[in-house]
Amino acid sequence: MHLTEDQLLPPGRSCPFCGSHERKKVFILQKDPDVHLLSCANCHAASASRMPTAETLSEYYKSYFSGKKQKVTFDRPERMAEHIFCAAQKHPSVKVLHILDFGGGDGHISLKLAEKFIAKGTGEVHIVLVDYNPDMAQSDDRRITMKRFPHLSGTGTQKFDFVLASAIIEHIPSPAADLIRLLDALKAGGVFYARTPYLLPFLRIVHHFGFTLDFKYPGHVHDLGPDFWNGIVHKLPLKGDYQVLKSKPSIAETSFRDHFLKTARAYALKSPWYLFGSVYRLVGGWEVFIKRLGVNERQQQSAGSEK
Repeated sequence: MHLTEDQLLPPGRSCPFCGSHERKKVFILQKDPDVHLLSCANCHAASASRMPTAETLSEYYKSYFSGKKQKVTFDRPERMAEHIFCAAQKHPSVKVLHILDFGGGDGHISLKLAEKFIAKGTGEVHIVLVDYNPDMAQSDDRRITMKRFPHLSGTGTQKFDFVLASAIIEHIPSPAADLIRLLDALKAGGVFYARTPYLLPFLRIVHHFGFTLDFKYPGHVHDLGPDFWNGIVHKLPLKGDYQVLKSKPSIAETSFRDHFLKTARAYALKSPWYLFGSVYRLVGGWEVFIKRLGVNERQQQSAGSEK
C-alpha cells in the first residue's frame, strides 16, 4: 500500500523501542508523503518515521490470511514447531507446560509444539493464543488445551514456560510495552522466541546503487537484526534478569516442497553466516531465544562475571 497523508500518524521523534532521539535516516520507504526508515543509535532498531493509523492497519490486515487453510505466516507449521522444540531440549521437563503464542494466527505452530512435548512425556500443555484472527486450531488430544484472547491484556499476570512471538513484533507500531510484557510473562527458566525481518543490510546496498526493495510497508514497520536482539534486554526497563541463548539467522519461512526457488534463495543467502559469522549480514531475517534466569542462575552468572 502507498499511504496517503490521512492514513499516517505524525512523524515520531523517539525510537518506538527505547525512546532515544538519536536516529538517522537509512532508507526511504515511500515518497509523497515521505516515510523513512530510521536507525536508532541506542538500541539499533530500525523503524518507520511515520506509522500507519489504526484504521489503516485494520484495513490492511482484513484479508491478511485470505485463502489460506492454516492461518499462519509459515510453510508447514510442524517445521517451526520442530525447530523451536530442538532448541528447547535443555529446558527442564515439567508435568504441565504453559505456552503463550503472541500473534500466532490460528495457533497451529504452538499446537504442533505442544504435540511434540506430549510425545516426549509432558503430561499437559496449556496454550494461550493472542491474535485478532478469530480462527483457532483444534486438537483431539485432551491433554492439550487452547484458549484465545484478542489482546495481550487478556493473559493477566499468568506466567509461561514458553513465549512465542514469531513474525509479529515488526508489525506493531508501538511495540515496547508488548515486548516488555512478553518477557515479563516468562517463568524463571522460561524461554522467549522471536523471529523478525532483517533487511537493513540489503536496503543499504540497493540504496547505494539507486534501486528499490519492497520492505512490505505498512505491514512491516520495524527491522530488527542481531545488534538489536543481542542488546535489547539491557535497553528495556525489565524487572527480571535475562540471557540470550541463541541469536542467529532465522529459519526459512518457506519450504522446498511449497516454494522451491524462494526457499533455495533463502538458504543460499543465510548459509555464509555460518562460515563468516557476524561480518556477514545478508541473511534477510533474524531469530532469538532469550531465557529468564532463576535465582541460582543469576547467582552463578554474577559469580562468573566477578571471576
